[in-house]
Amino acid sequence: MSEILVAYRVLDKRSRYHHSYVDLDFAIDCAKHIGGSVVDVESKQTVYSVEKDRKSTRLNSSHYVASR
Repeated sequence: MSEILVAYRVLDKRSRYHHSYVDLDFAIDCAKHIGGSVVDVESKQTVYSVEKDRKSTRLNSSHYVASR
């Protein structure tokens, strides 16, 4: 059997195993829900992290009031 059954692992915010997925979109949705991250099984690289996503969202948002 040469099928890839698991492509991504979801880890919680304490880097503990939570769930595995074949589809990246499902893995990212799960990571967003639990506040964790997604790791590629083959490369062992972090593909998505809620913490990094929150930081980039804060940097890109405009929370200031323009002076008149």
